[in-house]
Amino acid sequence: MIPFLVIGVAKQDYRHLIRHFPEIQVIRAKKDFKFNPMRPPEGVSPKEGLSDFIDAQAHLTDVMIRSRSILVGIVDDLYRMFCVYDESNEYPCLEDLEDWLYEMLKRPAYRNDDFLLRNYQRCHMLNTLTDIFKCREGSDIEEMLRTPTILELDGLQNDVINTVIVHLLTWILRYRLTKGQRGKLIHVTIIDECKRIFDRTIELNYLMRIPPIDFLVSYAREFGEGLVVADQEISKLTNTLRANTQTKVTMCTSGIDLIEIRKTFNLDEEQIKVVSELPTGTGLISMEEG
Repeated sequence: MIPFLVIGVAKQDYRHLIRHFPEIQVIRAKKDFKFNPMRPPEGVSPKEGLSDFIDAQAHLTDVMIRSRSILVGIVDDLYRMFCVYDESNEYPCLEDLEDWLYEMLKRPAYRNDDFLLRNYQRCHMLNTLTDIFKCREGSDIEEMLRTPTILELDGLQNDVINTVIVHLLTWILRYRLTKGQRGKLIHVTIIDECKRIFDRTIELNYLMRIPPIDFLVSYAREFGEGLVVADQEISKLTNTLRANTQTKVTMCTSGIDLIEIRKTFNLDEEQIKVVSELPTGTGLISMEEG
């Protein structure tokens, strides 16, 4: 069996799979999962890790280019404090980032800086709402990728869920690129409600740098990582995602989503009429060659 990771948002939606695959491990994120998004995969340089972390944070917080450069300097300072560039194996975590931002806000030059304040408030909120990010190393994600796994995120607040998904998928895709294993499917990641991360409004915002997920997803299949993503609103999904999915499935839909289905599936008027009238439990599948 090809190992897979199901990132479940709704309560225990995927546990029924255990009846068919008893080797599946279920991880309740609220109790059993630790993750330090500031620590990149083994073999990834600190500079690449810093860039991935900043881009993912920018994706989560609508940070513009000018503000992104400020955050780069802040995280770079933390990396230097922890001797990360001197091959130290100890990385800072979100608690350290919160503390460092708090200290910077005490300085007269930054006391009224809205950007720093917003980032401090976000870190403080995440560290208050959950213990997931309060760690230097965290859970063994490489082991999770070797074993069929269901990661249950239900019971967590939306901001925590989005932060986990964006940073974890960024981590996985960077891990695959670093391993450089081409030519065969190694692992599959399954995500429901994927507009949380493949958000078209961010893609269309020309002031923002494209987040690494949109860049990395185009290389995922080449390096052995399959992505199965689902959402009820295709109109809210990025063009990058739609362009880089080899197999597409749609059920009955209407309105603006029907217009997007027509463009994405390259359907004519007669075919799109059929989609709008599909009975419950029936879908249309489009598969590209190759």
